[in-house]
Amino acid sequence: MGDFNAYAKEDPIQYFINEGGLANLESETAYSYSYGGQIGTLDYVLVSKNVMAFNPNAHIWHVNSLEPYVFDYNLEYSRNSSFFNVDSPIRFSDHDPALLGLEMHKSDEENDGRDDLESGSKKRT
Repeated sequence: MGDFNAYAKEDPIQYFINEGGLANLESETAYSYSYGGQIGTLDYVLVSKNVMAFNPNAHIWHVNSLEPYVFDYNLEYSRNSSFFNVDSPIRFSDHDPALLGLEMHKSDEENDGRDDLESGSKKRT
């Protein structure tokens, strides 16, 4: 999960999917970065088949990539620091964060004496 600095059809990402057996949870139209007026995906949530058992879902939180540079966290090029609000989630990076959700709760019947994922304690059988 994170910034791979490669677009979805480039060799590194295709290698993880085709040779590494990972699944890309993002849609074909997902984007997480913009530069020069163009958008693309450089950030991914790639998961193994084992993780698929937890019904994963991914979402890109569009809080950075489409925001104007005037609000940028980077104050180079004589940007006015008064425009950047450190308490706001807007434009704290040039990439949008990828979010991952997993269903971690299992019933006692499904748990078979393994760690209880909800409380962190061992189940006794």
